[in-house]
Amino acid sequence: MKTIIFGGSFDPVHLGHLHMADIAASAYPEAEILFLPAFKAAHKTHDSGTTPEHRLAMLRLALEDSPFGIEEREIREARVGYTIDTLRGLRQERGWTERPGFLLGDDLLEGFPHWKQAPELAAEAELLVVRRIGPSAGPSGSSSPFPFIDLGNPCLPISSQEIRRGLREGGAVKYLLPPGVYRYILSRDLYGVQAAPADFVASRLSPPRFAHCRRVAGVARRLAGHFGFPGLEGAAYHAGLYHDLARELTGPELLRAAETYGLAPGPAERENPVFLHGPVGAEILRRRYPGLSGDILDAVANHTLGKGRSALEKIIYIADYIEPGREYHSPALDQWQDYRDLEEFFDFIRRDSHDRYDEKPVRKPAKGEEKPNL
Repeated sequence: MKTIIFGGSFDPVHLGHLHMADIAASAYPEAEILFLPAFKAAHKTHDSGTTPEHRLAMLRLALEDSPFGIEEREIREARVGYTIDTLRGLRQERGWTERPGFLLGDDLLEGFPHWKQAPELAAEAELLVVRRIGPSAGPSGSSSPFPFIDLGNPCLPISSQEIRRGLREGGAVKYLLPPGVYRYILSRDLYGVQAAPADFVASRLSPPRFAHCRRVAGVARRLAGHFGFPGLEGAAYHAGLYHDLARELTGPELLRAAETYGLAPGPAERENPVFLHGPVGAEILRRRYPGLSGDILDAVANHTLGKGRSALEKIIYIADYIEPGREYHSPALDQWQDYRDLEEFFDFIRRDSHDRYDEKPVRKPAKGEEKPNL
Protein backbone atom coordinates (compact mmCIF):
# COMPACT_ATOMS: atom_id res chain seq x y z
CA MET A 1 0.00 0.00 0.00
CA LYS A 2 1.66 3.20 -1.20
CA THR A 3 -0.91 5.83 -0.25
CA ILE A 4 -3.38 6.25 2.62
CA ILE A 5 -6.10 8.90 2.43
CA PHE A 6 -7.47 10.38 5.64
CA GLY A 7 -10.55 12.44 4.90
CA GLY A 8 -12.56 14.62 7.24
CA SER A 9 -13.78 18.06 8.16
CA PHE A 10 -10.98 18.58 10.71
CA ASP A 11 -13.14 21.19 12.43
CA PRO A 12 -10.79 21.65 14.21
CA VAL A 13 -7.95 19.21 13.68
CA HIS A 14 -6.89 17.75 17.04
CA LEU A 15 -4.46 15.30 18.61
CA GLY A 16 -6.87 12.42 18.00
CA HIS A 17 -6.54 12.98 14.26
CA LEU A 18 -2.74 13.01 14.49
CA HIS A 19 -2.90 9.86 16.62
CA MET A 20 -4.95 8.12 13.92
CA ALA A 21 -2.47 9.09 11.22
CA ASP A 22 0.41 7.90 13.39
CA ILE A 23 -1.28 4.54 13.89
CA ALA A 24 -1.62 4.14 10.14
CA ALA A 25 1.99 5.19 9.61
CA SER A 26 3.15 2.57 12.12
CA ALA A 27 1.13 -0.15 10.39
CA TYR A 28 2.23 0.93 6.88
CA PRO A 29 5.61 2.69 7.26
CA GLU A 30 6.21 2.92 3.51
CA ALA A 31 2.88 4.57 2.73
CA GLU A 32 2.35 8.27 2.05
CA ILE A 33 -0.41 9.55 4.32
CA LEU A 34 -2.50 12.41 2.94
CA PHE A 35 -5.04 14.39 4.97
CA LEU A 36 -8.01 15.26 2.75
CA PRO A 37 -9.94 18.19 4.27
CA ALA A 38 -13.50 18.47 3.00
CA PHE A 39 -14.88 21.73 1.63
CA LYS A 40 -18.20 20.60 3.07
CA ALA A 41 -18.63 17.02 4.26
CA ALA A 42 -21.69 15.44 2.66
CA HIS A 43 -22.52 13.27 5.67
CA LYS A 44 -22.32 16.03 8.34
CA THR A 45 -25.17 18.41 9.08
CA HIS A 46 -23.56 20.75 11.64
CA ASP A 47 -22.14 24.11 10.68
CA SER A 48 -19.55 25.47 13.10
CA GLY A 49 -19.29 28.73 11.15
CA THR A 50 -15.60 28.10 10.51
CA THR A 51 -14.60 28.61 6.90
CA PRO A 52 -12.79 25.94 4.86
CA GLU A 53 -9.85 28.33 4.63
CA HIS A 54 -9.56 28.46 8.44
CA ARG A 55 -9.77 24.67 8.70
CA LEU A 56 -7.08 24.28 6.05
CA ALA A 57 -4.84 26.83 7.79
CA MET A 58 -5.19 24.95 11.09
CA LEU A 59 -4.40 21.66 9.37
CA ARG A 60 -1.23 23.15 7.90
CA LEU A 61 -0.16 24.32 11.35
CA ALA A 62 -0.87 20.91 12.86
CA LEU A 63 1.16 19.05 10.23
CA GLU A 64 4.06 21.46 9.69
CA ASP A 65 6.54 19.29 11.62
CA SER A 66 5.05 15.94 10.63
CA PRO A 67 5.72 13.50 7.77
CA PHE A 68 2.10 13.73 6.64
CA GLY A 69 0.83 15.64 3.63
CA ILE A 70 -2.35 17.47 2.66
CA GLU A 71 -4.45 16.97 -0.45
CA GLU A 72 -6.36 20.25 -0.90
CA ARG A 73 -8.42 19.47 -3.99
CA GLU A 74 -11.89 19.52 -2.37
CA ILE A 75 -11.29 22.91 -0.76
CA ARG A 76 -9.58 24.22 -3.87
CA GLU A 77 -12.56 23.18 -6.01
CA ALA A 78 -15.05 24.53 -3.41
CA ARG A 79 -17.46 21.63 -3.74
CA VAL A 80 -19.28 19.17 -1.51
CA GLY A 81 -16.93 16.24 -1.27
CA TYR A 82 -17.91 12.66 -1.96
CA THR A 83 -15.06 10.31 -1.17
CA ILE A 84 -15.67 8.04 -4.16
CA ASP A 85 -15.42 10.96 -6.58
CA THR A 86 -12.29 12.32 -4.94
CA LEU A 87 -10.54 8.95 -4.89
CA ARG A 88 -11.30 8.35 -8.56
CA GLY A 89 -10.00 11.79 -9.42
CA LEU A 90 -6.83 11.21 -7.44
CA ARG A 91 -6.30 7.80 -9.05
CA GLN A 92 -6.51 9.35 -12.50
CA GLU A 93 -4.40 12.36 -11.58
CA ARG A 94 -1.67 10.45 -9.76
CA GLY A 95 -1.66 7.28 -11.85
CA TRP A 96 -2.18 4.89 -8.95
CA THR A 97 -1.76 1.26 -9.96
CA GLU A 98 -2.88 -0.26 -6.68
CA ARG A 99 -5.64 0.38 -4.19
CA PRO A 100 -4.99 3.17 -1.71
CA GLY A 101 -5.89 2.87 1.93
CA PHE A 102 -8.79 4.90 3.28
CA LEU A 103 -8.50 5.70 6.99
CA LEU A 104 -11.62 6.14 9.10
CA GLY A 105 -12.64 5.89 12.72
CA ASP A 106 -14.85 3.13 14.06
CA ASP A 107 -17.46 5.79 14.88
CA LEU A 108 -18.07 6.16 11.12
CA LEU A 109 -18.09 2.47 10.28
CA GLU A 110 -21.76 1.84 11.05
CA GLY A 111 -22.89 4.64 8.75
CA PHE A 112 -20.44 3.80 5.97
CA PRO A 113 -22.99 1.78 3.91
CA HIS A 114 -24.97 5.02 3.47
CA TRP A 115 -22.07 6.88 1.85
CA LYS A 116 -22.30 7.60 -1.86
CA GLN A 117 -21.55 4.41 -3.83
CA ALA A 118 -20.28 2.64 -0.73
CA PRO A 119 -19.73 -0.75 -2.47
CA GLU A 120 -17.66 0.93 -5.19
CA LEU A 121 -15.73 2.89 -2.58
CA ALA A 122 -14.93 -0.29 -0.64
CA ALA A 123 -13.69 -1.79 -3.91
CA GLU A 124 -11.64 1.30 -4.82
CA ALA A 125 -9.85 1.53 -1.46
CA GLU A 126 -8.77 -0.68 1.43
CA LEU A 127 -10.75 0.41 4.50
CA LEU A 128 -8.44 0.96 7.47
CA VAL A 129 -10.37 1.35 10.72
CA VAL A 130 -8.98 3.00 13.86
CA ARG A 131 -10.63 2.63 17.26
CA ARG A 132 -11.99 5.93 18.55
CA ILE A 133 -15.03 5.06 20.68
CA GLY A 134 -13.60 2.33 22.88
CA PRO A 135 -12.90 -1.40 22.81
CA SER A 136 -16.47 -2.41 23.66
CA ALA A 137 -17.72 -0.77 20.48
CA GLY A 138 -14.58 -1.25 18.44
CA PRO A 139 -14.30 -2.53 14.88
CA SER A 140 -14.19 -6.16 15.91
CA GLY A 141 -17.67 -5.80 17.37
CA SER A 142 -19.11 -3.63 14.60
CA SER A 143 -21.35 -4.87 11.85
CA SER A 144 -20.26 -3.97 8.33
CA PRO A 145 -21.11 -5.57 4.99
CA PHE A 146 -17.72 -4.51 3.65
CA PRO A 147 -14.30 -5.92 4.51
CA PHE A 148 -12.00 -3.71 6.55
CA ILE A 149 -8.71 -3.90 8.39
CA ASP A 150 -8.86 -3.30 12.14
CA LEU A 151 -5.65 -1.50 13.09
CA GLY A 152 -6.18 -2.61 16.68
CA ASN A 153 -4.96 0.55 18.34
CA PRO A 154 -5.46 1.85 21.89
CA CYS A 155 -8.50 4.10 21.95
CA LEU A 156 -8.08 7.90 22.12
CA PRO A 157 -11.69 9.16 22.25
CA ILE A 158 -11.29 12.81 21.26
CA SER A 159 -13.86 14.44 19.00
CA SER A 160 -13.99 17.79 17.25
CA GLN A 161 -17.56 18.22 18.46
CA GLU A 162 -16.50 17.95 22.11
CA ILE A 163 -13.60 20.33 21.50
CA ARG A 164 -15.90 22.91 19.92
CA ARG A 165 -18.22 22.63 22.90
CA GLY A 166 -15.30 22.95 25.32
CA LEU A 167 -14.03 26.06 23.54
CA ARG A 168 -17.47 27.68 23.72
CA GLU A 169 -17.99 26.78 27.36
CA GLY A 170 -14.47 27.31 28.68
CA GLY A 171 -13.71 23.62 29.09
CA ALA A 172 -10.28 22.04 29.44
CA VAL A 173 -9.49 21.37 25.78
CA LYS A 174 -6.28 23.36 25.23
CA TYR A 175 -4.02 20.32 25.40
CA LEU A 176 -6.18 18.27 23.06
CA LEU A 177 -5.07 20.55 20.23
CA PRO A 178 -1.68 21.14 18.60
CA PRO A 179 -0.27 24.37 20.11
CA GLY A 180 -0.30 26.26 16.82
CA VAL A 181 -3.93 25.31 16.23
CA TYR A 182 -4.95 26.50 19.70
CA ARG A 183 -3.19 29.84 19.16
CA TYR A 184 -4.84 30.20 15.75
CA ILE A 185 -8.30 29.61 17.25
CA LEU A 186 -7.76 32.19 19.99
CA SER A 187 -6.27 34.80 17.68
CA ARG A 188 -9.29 34.64 15.36
CA ASP A 189 -12.12 34.04 17.88
CA LEU A 190 -13.16 30.79 16.20
CA TYR A 191 -15.88 28.53 17.63
CA GLY A 192 -17.41 31.31 19.70
CA VAL A 193 -14.45 31.68 22.06
CA GLN A 194 -12.91 34.96 23.16
CA ALA A 195 -9.52 34.47 24.74
CA ALA A 196 -8.46 36.12 27.97
CA PRO A 197 -6.06 39.01 27.24
CA ALA A 198 -2.93 37.03 28.13
CA ASP A 199 -3.94 34.11 25.92
CA PHE A 200 -4.84 36.48 23.11
CA VAL A 201 -1.44 38.16 23.27
CA ALA A 202 0.30 34.76 23.33
CA SER A 203 -1.69 33.69 20.27
CA ARG A 204 -0.54 36.74 18.30
CA LEU A 205 3.19 36.48 19.06
CA SER A 206 6.00 34.06 18.34
CA PRO A 207 7.19 32.07 21.39
CA PRO A 208 10.44 34.10 21.71
CA ARG A 209 8.57 37.42 21.62
CA PHE A 210 6.00 36.24 24.18
CA ALA A 211 8.84 34.98 26.38
CA HIS A 212 10.20 38.54 26.29
CA CYS A 213 6.78 39.82 27.37
CA ARG A 214 6.70 37.42 30.28
CA ARG A 215 10.13 38.55 31.43
CA VAL A 216 9.08 42.19 31.16
CA ALA A 217 5.97 41.40 33.21
CA GLY A 218 8.03 39.79 35.97
CA VAL A 219 10.55 42.64 36.09
CA ALA A 220 7.75 45.23 36.07
CA ARG A 221 6.06 43.62 39.04
CA ARG A 222 9.36 43.63 40.98
CA LEU A 223 10.02 47.26 40.07
CA ALA A 224 6.58 48.32 41.30
CA GLY A 225 7.25 46.77 44.69
CA HIS A 226 10.85 47.99 44.87
CA PHE A 227 9.96 51.62 44.17
CA GLY A 228 7.11 51.72 46.67
CA PHE A 229 4.07 51.08 44.49
CA PRO A 230 2.73 47.75 45.80
CA GLY A 231 -0.73 48.66 44.56
CA LEU A 232 0.60 48.69 41.01
CA GLU A 233 2.20 45.23 41.04
CA GLY A 234 -0.75 43.52 39.34
CA ALA A 235 -1.22 46.25 36.74
CA ALA A 236 2.53 46.31 36.08
CA TYR A 237 2.55 42.57 35.46
CA HIS A 238 -0.36 42.73 33.01
CA ALA A 239 0.91 45.80 31.17
CA GLY A 240 4.28 44.09 30.78
CA LEU A 241 2.61 40.95 29.47
CA TYR A 242 0.58 42.88 26.88
CA HIS A 243 3.06 45.59 25.88
CA ASP A 244 4.35 44.00 22.64
CA LEU A 245 1.02 42.73 21.31
CA ALA A 246 1.53 44.47 17.95
CA ARG A 247 5.33 44.17 17.80
CA GLU A 248 5.33 41.48 15.09
CA LEU A 249 2.97 43.27 12.71
CA THR A 250 4.70 44.40 9.55
CA GLY A 251 5.32 48.07 8.81
CA PRO A 252 2.44 48.30 6.30
CA GLU A 253 0.14 46.50 8.75
CA LEU A 254 1.03 48.94 11.53
CA LEU A 255 0.43 51.95 9.29
CA ARG A 256 -2.93 50.60 8.11
CA ALA A 257 -3.97 49.87 11.69
CA ALA A 258 -2.88 53.32 12.85
CA GLU A 259 -4.92 54.99 10.12
CA THR A 260 -7.92 52.77 10.87
CA TYR A 261 -7.73 53.67 14.55
CA GLY A 262 -7.20 57.39 13.88
CA LEU A 263 -3.74 57.48 15.44
CA ALA A 264 -2.32 59.99 12.90
CA PRO A 265 1.25 58.71 12.40
CA GLY A 266 3.90 61.43 12.21
CA PRO A 267 6.96 61.54 9.93
CA ALA A 268 9.07 59.37 12.27
CA GLU A 269 6.38 56.68 12.48
CA ARG A 270 5.83 56.70 8.70
CA GLU A 271 9.53 56.15 8.08
CA ASN A 272 9.88 53.63 10.95
CA PRO A 273 6.41 52.14 11.55
CA VAL A 274 7.74 49.90 14.32
CA PHE A 275 7.42 52.97 16.56
CA LEU A 276 3.65 52.47 16.28
CA HIS A 277 3.50 49.04 17.83
CA GLY A 278 2.73 50.43 21.29
CA PRO A 279 -0.20 52.68 20.32
CA VAL A 280 -1.59 50.10 17.87
CA GLY A 281 -1.34 47.31 20.44
CA ALA A 282 -3.13 49.44 23.02
CA GLU A 283 -5.92 50.25 20.59
CA ILE A 284 -6.39 46.58 19.68
CA LEU A 285 -6.72 45.77 23.39
CA ARG A 286 -9.03 48.74 24.02
CA ARG A 287 -11.45 47.66 21.32
CA ARG A 288 -11.33 43.98 22.16
CA TYR A 289 -11.50 44.29 25.97
CA PRO A 290 -13.52 47.42 26.83
CA GLY A 291 -13.16 46.80 30.56
CA LEU A 292 -9.37 46.77 30.54
CA SER A 293 -7.77 49.44 32.75
CA GLY A 294 -6.98 52.71 31.02
CA ASP A 295 -3.73 52.90 33.00
CA ILE A 296 -2.60 49.56 31.55
CA LEU A 297 -3.53 50.66 28.04
CA ASP A 298 -1.61 53.92 28.43
CA ALA A 299 1.46 51.99 29.61
CA VAL A 300 1.23 49.72 26.56
CA ALA A 301 0.77 52.67 24.22
CA ASN A 302 3.69 54.69 25.56
CA HIS A 303 6.31 52.07 26.35
CA THR A 304 8.47 52.71 23.27
CA LEU A 305 9.02 56.46 23.69
CA GLY A 306 9.35 56.81 27.45
CA LYS A 307 6.86 59.63 27.76
CA GLY A 308 6.54 58.65 31.39
CA ARG A 309 3.47 60.52 32.57
CA SER A 310 2.48 57.95 35.22
CA ALA A 311 4.43 55.65 37.52
CA LEU A 312 3.06 52.63 35.65
CA GLU A 313 4.19 53.95 32.26
CA LYS A 314 7.67 54.59 33.64
CA ILE A 315 7.84 51.12 35.16
CA ILE A 316 6.94 49.41 31.88
CA TYR A 317 9.42 51.53 29.92
CA ILE A 318 12.17 50.58 32.38
CA ALA A 319 11.20 46.89 32.54
CA ASP A 320 11.18 46.62 28.76
CA TYR A 321 14.70 48.03 28.68
CA ILE A 322 16.33 46.07 31.49
CA GLU A 323 14.68 42.64 31.23
CA PRO A 324 17.49 40.06 31.35
CA GLY A 325 16.84 38.55 27.93
CA ARG A 326 17.87 41.68 26.03
CA GLU A 327 20.70 41.06 23.56
CA TYR A 328 22.54 44.22 24.60
CA HIS A 329 24.13 44.75 27.99
CA SER A 330 23.46 47.96 29.86
CA PRO A 331 24.75 49.11 33.26
CA ALA A 332 21.06 49.48 34.11
CA LEU A 333 20.82 45.70 34.34
CA ASP A 334 23.15 45.77 37.33
CA GLN A 335 22.17 49.04 39.01
CA TRP A 336 18.41 49.15 39.34
CA GLN A 337 18.35 47.83 42.90
CA ASP A 338 20.73 50.63 43.94
CA TYR A 339 18.04 53.24 43.19
CA ARG A 340 15.15 54.11 45.51
CA ASP A 341 13.56 56.91 43.54
CA LEU A 342 11.60 55.92 40.41
CA GLU A 343 12.00 59.34 38.77
CA GLU A 344 15.77 59.26 39.17
CA PHE A 345 16.07 55.75 37.75
CA PHE A 346 13.68 56.54 34.91
CA ASP A 347 15.85 59.51 33.89
CA PHE A 348 18.93 57.28 34.01
CA ILE A 349 17.26 54.68 31.78
CA ARG A 350 16.15 57.31 29.27
CA ARG A 351 19.70 58.65 28.99
CA ASP A 352 21.13 55.15 28.64
CA SER A 353 18.51 54.24 26.04
CA HIS A 354 19.16 57.38 24.03
CA ASP A 355 22.90 56.76 24.09
CA ARG A 356 22.36 53.24 22.80
CA TYR A 357 19.89 54.42 20.16
CA ASP A 358 22.40 56.96 18.86
CA GLU A 359 24.67 54.02 17.99
CA LYS A 360 21.99 52.05 16.07
CA PRO A 361 21.69 52.22 12.25
CA VAL A 362 18.10 53.47 12.34
CA ARG A 363 16.83 56.87 11.19
CA LYS A 364 17.25 59.20 14.14
CA PRO A 365 14.28 61.32 15.15
CA ALA A 366 14.26 64.93 14.11
CA LYS A 367 14.92 67.57 16.70
CA GLY A 368 12.19 67.51 19.31
CA GLU A 369 11.10 63.94 18.55
CA GLU A 370 11.31 61.24 21.19
CA LYS A 371 13.82 58.41 20.88
CA PRO A 372 12.28 54.92 21.10
CA ASN A 373 12.91 51.98 23.39
CA LEU A 374 12.39 49.01 21.04
